[in-house]
Amino acid sequence: MTAPVPRAVRRLLLLLYPLLLLIPAADILGAAPILGDDHSSHAAAIHHLVALLGQGQTDLFCPAYNLGFPMYLYYQPLPHLAPAALHLLSAGLLPVQLCFNVTVAALVCLYPLAMFAGARRLGLGDAGALAAGALAPLVSSALGFGFTLNSVMGAGLYTQTWAMVLLPLCLGALWRYLMSGRGALAATGLLVLVFLSHAFYGVVAGTAAVVMVLVQPAQLQQRLPRLILVAAGALTTALFWLVPLLLTRDHMGGWPWGGQERWLGYGAARVASALARGALLDHGRPAPVISLALAVGVVVAARRWRSHPVARALLLLLGLFIFFLMGRRTFGHLVDIQPANLGLQLFRYLGAVHLMGVLLAGLGLGALLGAAARRLPAPAVVGLICAALALPLAGYASGAHRLFRTIESYSVKEADLRRMAAAVHAAHDRGVAPGRIYAHTKSGAGTHLVSALLARYTDQPMGQSYGVGMHDSLGFYYLEYLDPTDREQLALFNFRHLVARPGAPAARGLQPVVRGAGLNLYRLSGEHGYFMPLHDPVLLDGPPRQERERARRVRPRGGGGHVRSERVQPNQFTARLRMDRAGVVALKVAHHPFWHATVDGRPVPLLRVAPAFLAARVEAGEHELRFRFRNPWWQKALLALAALGWLLLGARALGARMKERRSP
Repeated sequence: MTAPVPRAVRRLLLLLYPLLLLIPAADILGAAPILGDDHSSHAAAIHHLVALLGQGQTDLFCPAYNLGFPMYLYYQPLPHLAPAALHLLSAGLLPVQLCFNVTVAALVCLYPLAMFAGARRLGLGDAGALAAGALAPLVSSALGFGFTLNSVMGAGLYTQTWAMVLLPLCLGALWRYLMSGRGALAATGLLVLVFLSHAFYGVVAGTAAVVMVLVQPAQLQQRLPRLILVAAGALTTALFWLVPLLLTRDHMGGWPWGGQERWLGYGAARVASALARGALLDHGRPAPVISLALAVGVVVAARRWRSHPVARALLLLLGLFIFFLMGRRTFGHLVDIQPANLGLQLFRYLGAVHLMGVLLAGLGLGALLGAAARRLPAPAVVGLICAALALPLAGYASGAHRLFRTIESYSVKEADLRRMAAAVHAAHDRGVAPGRIYAHTKSGAGTHLVSALLARYTDQPMGQSYGVGMHDSLGFYYLEYLDPTDREQLALFNFRHLVARPGAPAARGLQPVVRGAGLNLYRLSGEHGYFMPLHDPVLLDGPPRQERERARRVRPRGGGGHVRSERVQPNQFTARLRMDRAGVVALKVAHHPFWHATVDGRPVPLLRVAPAFLAARVEAGEHELRFRFRNPWWQKALLALAALGWLLLGARALGARMKERRSP
């Protein structure tokens, strides 16, 4: 759709893109924990995954946050598996944090190349694709959670960074296959990878594929079967994830707060205002370069509406995703023309709007460069291309250092956190029972970074965090509203240590075990533990989300027995206890159907009790009660079959390509 660019110039720019991005990204290419609110939680989850895999565990439960949660059941697995695999393949020579940092930096550097490759496959031509690749990392938005560098490095949206790289490639592969019938494996595989990296943007990719088919109604009979084939292949591959998710969807959890923007969209007035002011794509920039290029691209695409199907597709997708972003606050349930929107946070469509905006802006710049190529000599055009595409990236590279930061630039010192961890380990060696560590903004501990690093350094669970998945809604909800000055509540959830700023109300009456620069570690006393015989337990039978308010009002009382000893192992909690009478014993871990309970080795039914705990009935007398988390065998079988299927398909495709090359 635009004039070709000389191969040497194209190669030079494609080499320049990642090199310019690497300048600020080099600041995190070490083993120091990186900043970005959610990055620390993701790194902690990866650390736990590595520990499980290193022990040969295939049952994946993470106890680190929110009473624990099943890993990769309600969250995307690929972004965590990749750095974990890098660490394991290095035989442990590369630290987990370094593998995570390298992965983040690599994704940032690959983003413009992925945008270029996807745009070129969509048919934007050399100049349009090069422009889209150059503009992609420059997007800056007054609205949050879009495809911006601030979302990547400021908010720490790690899994979304994977989607930013994979989604343009996926759209390009889908377009090629749906239009020509070539590249079915690539289209299906990339769609699967997007889903396994960020489920929301998997929905975006699926929505875009449907629009791609509908833009040419005359070709519907030919292209609809291709769409069905891709969807069936992706669905079959993801069965290992989708089947258990659907079977346990009531335990999917959910956001415990309201927030109209999150669920209902930003509204037409706010989105239109941001777009008109250039704040949707060029927030904080003196000249709205991308917004102006987008305006040109919209005009070019409109003029090519009849002759270029991809122009129609991009315009329709931009309009559709803006419609979804404005959301129910303006259009009510009309936005549920995409049924998945009923369970999605509509404000996340900002990323899809950014993607379509960059593609259309690339189309606009490519058209301008093509017009210049027809009027200017070749050297002048080459110079114009280099100036138009390279200079914005150079400006980006020079100003992005402020976002690529590690803990060395943070107010809390890593050495203090390691001293706190050493004190926790020493306490356990002296016989202090294991328990959780409370570190939260309510106690002055700051962001996720403190709690995530302590979870890693101590191997003990923490309190509330929402950076690693959709957790059990009762555990998340209750902990979010926990009062750290209420020692009875802290004991109820088995908090053994507290991290707080000096003088914080939560630390009143406690003597610090470790003093740090702005934060102290305190030990909480008491006879509590992970197990608790209950007096008059409140059983919860309804879906967890519906039980939130009821559970929040319940303060269970202990009684009816005595816990003699507890043992905490990966995916397993065991207690020796004496029951004065038959009753219910709770484990202070989030209930989920994949847990199994045994009393003296005999299976017993699993119970769910308020406020959010696992439980089982135990008869009077001396007993051993054990809870163990197990992923179903059939889930592992589905995963193995999917992996085997793709290996066979890949081997077959490789063999066919080699045979084609050998043939005269």
